[in-house]
Formats: sequence, structure tokens, C-alpha cells
Amino acid sequence: MGGLSRRSTIIEQKKKTNSNLLIVDSGNFSSSRTELKADELAQFRLKSQLMMETFVLDGVQALGLGEKDFSLGVEWLLAETTKHNLP
Repeated sequence: MGGLSRRSTIIEQKKKTNSNLLIVDSGNFSSSRTELKADELAQFRLKSQLMMETFVLDGVQALGLGEKDFSLGVEWLLAETTKHNLP
């Protein structure tokens, strides 16, 4: 089982046993570096969009942003988090 599916499975299991579960992502989900080359930007943005979709499906209630997330561009990041209704 891969990382995203494993995380989703664990969250679902925890939800069954704890109705007061607070799900938070601590950030740096978008990239492994603080600077991206222009030809890498589209790939990392796509990865980040998929991550945000899994955050919504998993019921993430708070999203921290790390310095590596800002490598995608502040305007883009704000637009995507708003589009996915992420706090």
C-alpha cells in the first residue's frame, strides 16, 4: 500500500474509534525543495493538486504550509487551497 492510500486507511480507522479526531497536515507536502526549476513547476503543481484532493477526501481540518510549499507560487497556492476549500 502506497503513502496516500496508507494514510487514508489509517485516518479512516482512527475516525471509527475517535469521533473527536482532528486531522492536520503540517506542510511541505508539495515539494522536497524550496526552489524549483521552471520545467519542474507543472509536475509539482499537479502533485500538489492531487495531495489537496486527498486532504479533502480524508477530512483534513487544518493545513499548515511549509517553506517548500511556497516554491509553487503564493498566488497559485492560495488559489488552489481556496478551490479545494482547505483551511
